[in-house]
Amino acid sequence: MPLSPAVIPELRRLLGPDGLVVTPEGRMTYECDMHTFYKGTPELVALPRTTAQVVELVRLCRRERVAVIPRGSGTGLIGGATAPEGGIMISTTRMNEILEIDLANRSATVQAGLINVWLSNAVRDRGYFFAPDPSSQMVSTIGGNASTNAGGPHCLKYGVTVNHVLGLEVVTGAGELARLGGKVADR
Repeated sequence: MPLSPAVIPELRRLLGPDGLVVTPEGRMTYECDMHTFYKGTPELVALPRTTAQVVELVRLCRRERVAVIPRGSGTGLIGGATAPEGGIMISTTRMNEILEIDLANRSATVQAGLINVWLSNAVRDRGYFFAPDPSSQMVSTIGGNASTNAGGPHCLKYGVTVNHVLGLEVVTGAGELARLGGKVADR
C-alpha cells in the first residue's frame, strides 16, 4: 500500500530533520545495489541511529501496511536491498558504532551499520581482525555481511560471517525486538 503523506511529520518527529530522504534525486541513489540490474525506488528512505527508532519505524510501517526494505551500504549483488514495489527503505548506515569490545571472550558488539573494516581496524593493535573480508569490506556493513553471509579470502581458513556471529538483536516484521544467541560461543 502506498505511504500516506500524513505519516511524514510522524517520521520526522521520530528521526529528526535529517533522518529522511524524500526528494526524487535523493531516493534515486537507493534504487539499486552494486548489481544495477534490479531497480526500484523507495517511497522514502529512513536513516535511524538507534534500534529503538527501527522498532518504531517497523511498527509504523506495519500499522500503515507499507513494505519495509532493510539496507546497509547497498554493496550486495542480489537485489536484496532494493525496493521493486516502493515502500520505506530503512538504511542502517547511521547505526555504525562499536558498542563493546570484549577481548576476554574474543567478541565485539556492534551496530548493524558498522563498516566491516572498521571492526578490524579497532582491534588490529591487539592482534585480532574480523575474518569475513569481502572485496567490499571498505564500504560494506556488518549487518549486510550477516544478511548475505559474506566471505572473502580469509573465509577459506576462518569461515564466513555465520561462523563469526554469536548473537543478534533483530527487529521482527511485527516491530518486536528479539535477541538471539549471546556474547559467548556455545561449547
